Amino acid sequence: MDRPPVSLARLSAFLGVQVRYDVALAARMKAHYDPMSRTVSLARLPPDLLRFPHAHELGHVHLRHGGWCSFAGEPSVDAVPLDEADVRPDEEGEADSFAGALLVPRRWLKERIESRTRDQLLAEFEVSLPVLLIAAMRYRLFTKLRLH
Repeated sequence: MDRPPVSLARLSAFLGVQVRYDVALAARMKAHYDPMSRTVSLARLPPDLLRFPHAHELGHVHLRHGGWCSFAGEPSVDAVPLDEADVRPDEEGEADSFAGALLVPRRWLKERIESRTRDQLLAEFEVSLPVLLIAAMRYRLFTKLRLH
């Protein structure tokens, strides 16, 4: 792949991960990875807001984190919210970093940031504004980001 957006469906298939969409998850939970069934479950979200949680869970797969949440298997709607669960915080941060770098790779952003507006970049990478802004700051490209 040499241009955005990254195909999360293809990456999921390559990693041997089944993806389930529109799953009722615990409060404030957008996605969950079950290492036993190698399944990523995704809540119902708009496409630009769904990509980061999907990529985050693929980060857990790739980095071999799975299974540290206090619940086993897929959490139910009544389960403990992720921000209250017994998880290893460094693994959540690692999965976030993986997701950001996967969805907005530095080279791709650097090649495009001066020739496209913020909205064009959002559409091209198919990410939310916070994901784009964090990538631009992380890669020290924020001052090159064009609003119009």
